Amino acid sequence: MFKRKLKARHLLWIPAVLSVIGIFWGMSRGISALLVYIQTGTDPGEALNIVPNKPIDWPVEVNWVADPADTGRGLDPFTREQIEAVYLNAWLQTALSYEKGEPFNLGTFYTGPALAAMTDAIETGVSNGQTIQQINTSHQLRLNFYAADGSIVAFTDEDARVTRLVQDAEGNTLFAEEHRDTYDIVMIVDQEKWRIRHILRTGEAPPPTLTDRTLPPLAPVAGINYYPADTPWELFWSQYDVVSINRDLDLMQSLDLNTVRIFIPFEQFGGSTIDPLFAFKLQDFLEQAEQHEMKVIVTLFDFASDYALIRWPRSDQHMVTLLEQFKDNETILAWDIKNEPDRDYPIHGKDLVDFWLAHKLRLAQEVAPTQPITIGWSTVEAAKVLASDVDIVSFHYYGTSANFPNELADLRRFTGDKPLMLQEFGIPTWNSWLFPNGHTQNEQAEYYAEILQITRDEQLDGYLAWTLYDFSVVPDNVAGGRPWEIGPQRQLGIYHVDGTPKRAAAYISPNADLSTAPTVTVWERFTKPFWRTLFVITLVGTRLVFWLLSRIKRYWQTRRAPQIDTSK
Repeated sequence: MFKRKLKARHLLWIPAVLSVIGIFWGMSRGISALLVYIQTGTDPGEALNIVPNKPIDWPVEVNWVADPADTGRGLDPFTREQIEAVYLNAWLQTALSYEKGEPFNLGTFYTGPALAAMTDAIETGVSNGQTIQQINTSHQLRLNFYAADGSIVAFTDEDARVTRLVQDAEGNTLFAEEHRDTYDIVMIVDQEKWRIRHILRTGEAPPPTLTDRTLPPLAPVAGINYYPADTPWELFWSQYDVVSINRDLDLMQSLDLNTVRIFIPFEQFGGSTIDPLFAFKLQDFLEQAEQHEMKVIVTLFDFASDYALIRWPRSDQHMVTLLEQFKDNETILAWDIKNEPDRDYPIHGKDLVDFWLAHKLRLAQEVAPTQPITIGWSTVEAAKVLASDVDIVSFHYYGTSANFPNELADLRRFTGDKPLMLQEFGIPTWNSWLFPNGHTQNEQAEYYAEILQITRDEQLDGYLAWTLYDFSVVPDNVAGGRPWEIGPQRQLGIYHVDGTPKRAAAYISPNADLSTAPTVTVWERFTKPFWRTLFVITLVGTRLVFWLLSRIKRYWQTRRAPQIDTSK
């Protein structure tokens, strides 16, 4: 009897459980339908009848000056926030419309004459075959009037920093400039939402210029580019190891080096919002470098290659946050805006990349006026770009030592008295049985001595070798996945992965006797693994050819030999 009652209770629970599941299923379907409607509709605000929040990951700075006494009704904080949000969203929607090449969802934030004017401006640019990118980076707002019934507000944007790039159908730049404009704006409540009805540019300040500043002379730099042997590139910060870094700085110090160059991956450090944990790791590295009497060159925006104007606010905030935190840190020798940006020319276009760099230079010098700013160009020739704007002209060189003096002389004629820094140089000790262009330790040591002798003769302001260690691993996004790409990149260090020195390590010191470097003989150059493979292939191939020729000769001799009639 007890078991029958228990079964009956279980049967009664089944409808209840099914009912609860049905209720939750219905609720989820309703929420999903609402989300679909919001995502596919042209006006998300109308779906929920709210004013949109500030755009996500759109860190545009907005400041309000003190309200004058005669503005009518006082503007409460909630309404001020809503007006500011609509205003920023309107700028963002305009930028997206320019990006798409068509008016896109402008009616969400504009109405009346403002909507007509914005639509016409975008359609005119498209009809002319132009590509337009526009972005706003900061605003300073002053309230002029707020109606008693809360339906109209008027304000002035006294310092709208607006950047625009206009290119023709062939990609030629027609206009590229940053402005500091003044706008008068009238917003009204239209269909229960704030919208811009009038927006008129009433003033234009001169474009921003570089900060006029005087920096102390640059002390001679003798340094190294640095990643730990087992955790290079992005692994460096994700697997940050205080013990190994302290050991490696000890090694640098023992080599009489005074500077180390490191890299900050943009996304890994949090993008527009700096991750406090990674900022702490950078702080720790700077403190350890200071204890070892080392200066640090910090290279920004590593692995970041999106130069589109619509992304500028993200990268601006990233850089400003770091510079404001470390602008008084005397261990930082210089901020390097970008590593080898000229390599991005083929994909993004030279005009856009240079425009982005010029913007970042001005912003960096404004935020950190006492710290030198540089750009790490991949070649000596590329270092002429923006040379008058940087504090240190930095370049990389991996060519032959014979051509180096002439390239330096040409650059110096162009840059005048600007400090020149060889920011990267090196040669790998990688050798392969299957691929050419390998080098021995003696060749690396000879190359180091020749390049460093030229830096002394030409009185360069500094040098940094690539790199301290060979690497146990190289990510594919750094060197590609082919063996002849990964191999050399893994063995560019002056120390092996296990910490034992190569011969080149003896010549990295600024006080090294470069005359003692080995002279590589022709015999040594042509007894490397690849040439041995080639010799064996040639030898075997020659024997094979002779064997085939002998077989062919024997065959034809057999065919041509007279036949003896054995039947007689």
